[in-house]
Amino acid sequence: MITGECAPERIGIVLFATLQGIASIINGNIVRPELLDGLVETAVEQFLRGAGPLP
Repeated sequence: MITGECAPERIGIVLFATLQGIASIINGNIVRPELLDGLVETAVEQFLRGAGPLP
């Protein structure tokens, strides 16, 4: 059961959904496969930083 806005399960689901989305757009030929590393890197950086301002 997921409770509270900062529950670890909720955070994990959001990260998993983000990575699944990236995999889907790569596998669906919407984005070139060579962009995969950069997309994952950006997604993880954004996820770890949160919604804070860009440097």
